[in-house]
Amino acid sequence: TLLMELERTPDTGWRIRRLVNGQQVVRDFRAAQVARMEAKRKDIVEKNAAVTARFQRDFPIRDCSAEAGVISDGKTLLLVLRVQAHNNGSVRVNNMNFEATVLGPDGHELLRRQCNAVAPIGPGEDLDHRWTVELDAASPPGRAVRAAGTLACRAAWKTLGLANGEVLHITDKPPLVEELR
Repeated sequence: TLLMELERTPDTGWRIRRLVNGQQVVRDFRAAQVARMEAKRKDIVEKNAAVTARFQRDFPIRDCSAEAGVISDGKTLLLVLRVQAHNNGSVRVNNMNFEATVLGPDGHELLRRQCNAVAPIGPGEDLDHRWTVELDAASPPGRAVRAAGTLACRAAWKTLGLANGEVLHITDKPPLVEELR
């Protein structure tokens, strides 16, 4: 509800002098916006949890490994990510996207990469695929990977495209707009 203080003018009729409850209207609007954004985030989190459970049930990642080495030019670092998974589902997986997090021996995150593949994997079949990531050996990520020595990898599915037309996808959560806080 808007409460306005009005003034009658001799030539133009009524004129709004001020909004009496303007601060309350702004507070109510902000609270409604934050509630709407939180509800949207909650829906996304619930959907992502259901999709993640399906990923783990139907196409679990069994292993992710990472190895790196500098090639003969001395400037290029090749990082090889290997992912192994198994299709426990009843539908062929046609394509996939996952996020690989490369970790040092202490568990510290060195870098993240999105990896994609079009590789039909039928029900009961295994995925054993390698992705090569080229890095400048002198760049900060390249130096971090080289200095780490032994690498570990953590992989998480982002998208699976199934042969029946279904797409399983993890949606990014939108940030709450800070100016509404």
